Amino acid sequence: MSKPIKSLSTISKKELQTICGFTFDEAKAMHKYRTKVPVITDAEIHEASVDARTLHEQLGVKTQFSIWIDRKIKDNKFTKGLDYEPLIKIDYSPQKGGSPKVDYLLTVDAAKVLGLQEKNEIGAVIRRYFLLCEKALKSLYMYNPSRILTVKNKDRLNEVYNTHFNKMAPEIFFSITNAVVSKTSTGVKPYRWKQAGLPTPANYLEGKDLSFYLTVQDTYLRWLEKGKSLSEAQELIEELYEGEGEGIFDKYVNQ
Repeated sequence: MSKPIKSLSTISKKELQTICGFTFDEAKAMHKYRTKVPVITDAEIHEASVDARTLHEQLGVKTQFSIWIDRKIKDNKFTKGLDYEPLIKIDYSPQKGGSPKVDYLLTVDAAKVLGLQEKNEIGAVIRRYFLLCEKALKSLYMYNPSRILTVKNKDRLNEVYNTHFNKMAPEIFFSITNAVVSKTSTGVKPYRWKQAGLPTPANYLEGKDLSFYLTVQDTYLRWLEKGKSLSEAQELIEELYEGEGEGIFDKYVNQ
C-alpha cells in the first residue's frame, strides 16, 4: 500500500518527531503557529508560500497592510515571481463601489526576513516557526511518494509528444523516454525493474533516490520542452548525471 502524502497542515506532532527529526518542543511550536500563519505548499512543484496579509496581522503591525507591504517589497528589493506573487481578490461589488483587494504570497525566505525585521518577540517567534517549516518541508519532500509529481510529468510528456514528436509512433517515444530516465537515475533500464517484479521505479524508490529520480525526470522533460531532440536530450542528461544512478537498482532488488 502506498504511503499517504504528508503536509504541514496534516502532519501530527508524533510524525514531526519521527519523520522530520523534531524535538517535542519544536513539534509543539509548529502545531501552535501553523493555524495562525499557515504555510501553503504545492506538492507538485515542491514550493511553499505564506500569505502576507496573515503574516502582517500576526506580527501585530500597526501600519496599514497595503502601505506596509509596498514599503517592505521596495526596502528589501523583493522581486516579483521570485520572492512574492501579487493576488487580485475579486470579493468586492462594483455596484457598491470600492476596488479589488491585492494580497501577496511570499516565499518562506521572504517571510522570515519580514519576521526578523519587526525586532519584537512575536517576530522572533514567527521567524523560528518558518525555520521549522523549512526543516519539515525538506523531510516531507523526501518522505512523500512520487504519485503527484509523476502524474503531472506524464501530462507534460504527453504534451511534448503531441507538440514535437507526433510523427513518431507513441509506443516508441514513451519507451525511449522511460528508458533514458530509468537508466540515468537508477543505473538500469525499465525491463530490469520489471524482471525483478518492481515495474515502476518511482513507486519503490525512497528518500534521496526518489528525489534524484524526480530531478532527472524533470530535467529531461525541460530539455524536450525546449525543443531538444531525443538524442540531444539523452546526451545532455547522461553527461550531467554521469554515473550517479549506478547501484541504486541493486540496492532495492537485494533488500
